[in-house]
Amino acid sequence: SFRNKMNNCDQTPEDLFTEEHRDLMKESEEWMKKNANVCLLVATLIVAVVFQAAFDVISNKENETVHVILFISNAIAMSASSTAIMLFLAILISRFTKREMFWALPCRFICGIISLFISVTFMMVSFCLATFLASKSSAIRSCTCILQALPILLFLYLVSPVLSDFIKTTFFSESAFKHRKPVLQYYDPRPEIRGPNNEVG
Repeated sequence: SFRNKMNNCDQTPEDLFTEEHRDLMKESEEWMKKNANVCLLVATLIVAVVFQAAFDVISNKENETVHVILFISNAIAMSASSTAIMLFLAILISRFTKREMFWALPCRFICGIISLFISVTFMMVSFCLATFLASKSSAIRSCTCILQALPILLFLYLVSPVLSDFIKTTFFSESAFKHRKPVLQYYDPRPEIRGPNNEVG
């Protein structure tokens, strides 16, 4: 097949593609490391906040229903942020080989961003539930829920373009290289007839 054929420099199409995009891979490696560091720091802070909030949940049992939901929200936030820490840590300690750059690392980054979003969302939910336990005023409760929804929507708005690009290039990029229409090749078996002026007749 054409994928395994070599050019004059003994390079396959894959080797040539890798050589031509070596600088781009280096830039992608630096970009991913920098952003993984930032996301790792955010996930660690969420773990610290949720861990402290778990003890407040244990000490406060006024409303049993809200208490149970608050405990579940803290557990989800802790699990998601811990998962994000592991995924971003796996990115930082990766060797950034060619195969990892094509599939493994983008998948880890996508899952890490999703886990981070889940942890932020449920951390905000936990804060709203804690407000329900601490205040009896419906105005304060409503205002708190609205204010906590704004960071979640902002996070989704800012991160969704990057996440969308990662998903497209990781899972749907192969379709861009497939033939959308069949190509019909024609071969004329008749020999060429050249005239006196070396013109093809």
